[in-house]
Amino acid sequence: MAHVINDRVKETTTTTGTGAVSLGGAVTGFETFAAGIGNSNTTYYVIAHQTESEFEVGLGTLDGDSSDLTRTTVISSSNSDSAVDFAAGTKDVFCTIPASKLVFEDNNNDATVGRNLTVTGDLTVSGDDITMATNTAGNILVADGTNFNSIAATDLSAISTIASGDTLLAVDASGGGLKKVARSVLVAGLATSSALNNVSEDDTPQLGGNLDMNGSDIVTTSNATIDLAPNGTGTVVVRGNTNSGAIVFNCESNSHGQKVIAQPHSASVTNVMLLPAGADSTLVSLVSTDTLTNKTLTSPKINEDVAVTSTATELNILDGVTTTTAEINLIDGGTSRGTTAVATGDGILINDGGTMRMTNVDTVSTYFSSHNVGGGNIVTTGALNSGSITSGFGTIDTGSSTITTTGLISGGSLDIDNVLINGTTIGHTDDTDLITVADGLVTVAGEISVTTLDIGGTNVASTAAELNIVDGNTSATGTTLADADRFVTNDNGTMVQVALSDLKTYLSSAGFSTDDPTALAIALG
Repeated sequence: MAHVINDRVKETTTTTGTGAVSLGGAVTGFETFAAGIGNSNTTYYVIAHQTESEFEVGLGTLDGDSSDLTRTTVISSSNSDSAVDFAAGTKDVFCTIPASKLVFEDNNNDATVGRNLTVTGDLTVSGDDITMATNTAGNILVADGTNFNSIAATDLSAISTIASGDTLLAVDASGGGLKKVARSVLVAGLATSSALNNVSEDDTPQLGGNLDMNGSDIVTTSNATIDLAPNGTGTVVVRGNTNSGAIVFNCESNSHGQKVIAQPHSASVTNVMLLPAGADSTLVSLVSTDTLTNKTLTSPKINEDVAVTSTATELNILDGVTTTTAEINLIDGGTSRGTTAVATGDGILINDGGTMRMTNVDTVSTYFSSHNVGGGNIVTTGALNSGSITSGFGTIDTGSSTITTTGLISGGSLDIDNVLINGTTIGHTDDTDLITVADGLVTVAGEISVTTLDIGGTNVASTAAELNIVDGNTSATGTTLADADRFVTNDNGTMVQVALSDLKTYLSSAGFSTDDPTALAIALG
């Protein structure tokens, strides 16, 4: 469907009302709408009643066979610019151009277009500006294939990469105006015209992608400094590619350098390496010879996966030791102790006049033999001033020599043929005066417990209970006997105490009278 305006297009209609009109054929000397406008197209129309003061100007649409004209939009009419309810009678219907749709010059030679302007030929603007009633500052006019639209540069569709054949717009400084330039031409021109030498004019240059140095360097002049200043918690990252990320610090002649390399991916580590604090310092390496002062080592390990557990105090014991490496290496082999017997040819450490040396046990055995020390027994030695002889030591045979001590001899048992006491007392630890010894006299302050008592070569067969019978037996004079008093008698082999009343009963039963004791006493004197 198109909008068409043509000359000499006129028909009549007898349609009444406000709806579409049925076209009745061309007026003499004019064309039909079908011929001049075309089926299904739009056009401007006038409907004028031949006998009534009714008219209507508007935009109409022909149907598919141009037999009917639909009154799509009313522009002006006799009905206050609304659709006219046409009365009966013949009306003329023809193509026109409404006055509101015409373009004409006013008294200032200005032309006003109500809406869109279509130019089938060239549009020439002799002035400097194209003015639009509504526009957005900074927008550009972009053709979309049909129209030029005001679009912000940020709303333009983007391309991911610029190929060598892509075209850019540039102003020809020689006066040629706005022209297109290929990317390859632009790059070549920038490379040969020194156009990139003054990048410093951009106070905040930004990169939209990676910066490829193409084998060149970033250098400064006049001792200027290159600052890398990430914002906030940002970091400067040297990424790895086919190898781990690395930084090289060259000497002033660029003939030597030190390389700092990140751990490989296989190490699976992410950590932080802090630089030394305080005064100027030097990093210690694995291969350099360095001196560390006032450093704290936590769980240090020496040449193997064994932590040093000695304290600083324990290690300070070695302060001033002049031991050589060769001497220390003599004890290499560990500190574990086993039960391996010492054999001929085994080595032993000896301090040889201040120098540690390795000798074998045969040499030591020869020395001991020459100094009366041999076999399994110590034949002679000096004083044992310290230490102890513990259980399992074996037999100590002093021969005819004397063992003396000012201390205490203790143990499970003491087996001695003859005991010579050169003191005055023998006692338990709780009672040191239990037994006193003098010339020809032993005094016991406590009790003596024996299994068999031998007096003068004869065993005492009496029991302790029997001997206790005589407990308290002392000489008495003028004692008056009573019935409760007791006397000692042998009761069929057992010594017992018997009350005198029992004796009286026995004597009475045996026929003794009360006078018999008196007579017996007289007889015994």
